Amino acid sequence: MKCIAMEFRSMFILCSRPGITPLAWFVMLLTSACSVTGEQEPIVYWRYQYMDESVGPRIDTVEHLPFHDPKDSLLGYSAFYWKGTRHLMSGFTSDLHRPIDGGSFAIELDSLGVIYSHSTTWPSFMFVRSSNDSISELMTAAIAAAHRPGHLGLHYHPIGPEPPVMATDEFIEGDTSSKPNQGKSP
Repeated sequence: MKCIAMEFRSMFILCSRPGITPLAWFVMLLTSACSVTGEQEPIVYWRYQYMDESVGPRIDTVEHLPFHDPKDSLLGYSAFYWKGTRHLMSGFTSDLHRPIDGGSFAIELDSLGVIYSHSTTWPSFMFVRSSNDSISELMTAAIAAAHRPGHLGLHYHPIGPEPPVMATDEFIEGDTSSKPNQGKSP
C-alpha cells in the first residue's frame, strides 16, 4: 500500500513530462515491481564483500543469511531497541579454529543471521543489504548499536593471553637458529 501511495504522489511529476499521459502512468503502475494485489515480493539479501581497497566489492545474492559456525567463540552480546522491538546481537570470532591469518569477527542479529564481519588480520570486511527497506534499516541500526562504546557495543578482541613482549636483545639471546653448533653433534 505504501508503494501505491508513492506512485500516486509521483503521478503528477510524471504526467507533467511530455509524452507521459495519465493512461501511460496507470499502465506503468500496473506493471511496476510494486504489487498492487498486496502480494509480497520475496526478500533478497546482498552480501557486499570488500577484499582489497583497490578492487570494488564482490556482491553475492542470497535468500537467507547464514548464522555463525558452531565452532566460533562468543565474544559478547548486546541488545538494542528498534521501532519498539528488542533485538539481540552477538559477536563471534573464528580465531581459535581457523589458520592464523584466516580468523574473522562477525556480528549476528538474532532474527536474521550474520549481518557484518571483518577479518581479524586483513583489511577485508562484509556487510549485508536487503531488498526490504525495513530490514536494511534494522541491519544499519544493529551495526550502529554494535559500535557503541565499551560494554554497550560489540567489539573484537583476541581470545587467550597475549603473547609476551620481548625486547630485541632477549629475542636474539633466545634465538638458537643463528648460533653456531657450539661443538654439539647433530
